[in-house]
Amino acid sequence: GLQLLKEAVPVTSRVAVLWNSENRLHQEVRAASEAAAIALKVALQFFDVRSPDDLPKAFDAIARQQANSLLVFPDTVTLGHRAALLSFTASRRLPTMYPFSEFADDGGLMCYGPNLIQSFRTAAEYVDKILKGAKSADLPVQQQGQAPVLDEDARGVDTFAVRQSIGALALHIGCAADDLLVEESL
Repeated sequence: GLQLLKEAVPVTSRVAVLWNSENRLHQEVRAASEAAAIALKVALQFFDVRSPDDLPKAFDAIARQQANSLLVFPDTVTLGHRAALLSFTASRRLPTMYPFSEFADDGGLMCYGPNLIQSFRTAAEYVDKILKGAKSADLPVQQQGQAPVLDEDARGVDTFAVRQSIGALALHIGCAADDLLVEESL
């Protein structure tokens, strides 16, 4: 996600990261992000969000630190309170990489992660097949892809160039280009 954010917003130098220090997966993702940040020459600032009560404090700290981009790790707190998160990033005009396509669907700039609704549908299909007598060992293993999603209707983001390489990977690109400019060539 960090590399895609840097590709989409080349001027990125200070990235705020919303993470949950109690989420074991976040420990691994943090280590990988720190390694990527060195290679990408960006500074990461981590803001711990373990409960909804932590969001306003994190938003205030991000504003004070003057981050010029935001990376959101996947967590139930941020997913469950995405309206507040989307409102904050729109009001700050803060380019943000979200972890689920639902954020882009609701007006966020960009996401890299699974579509949760599709994941639940696939799980329901598997349960249905098993309840109808199929053996789970006989069912094919499916992994949902993680394609970046760019939303050209993203609320509150300054106009900037999104490199063609990101556009080529995008799962979908919105119709209106009010907030983003997609370069025709590199």
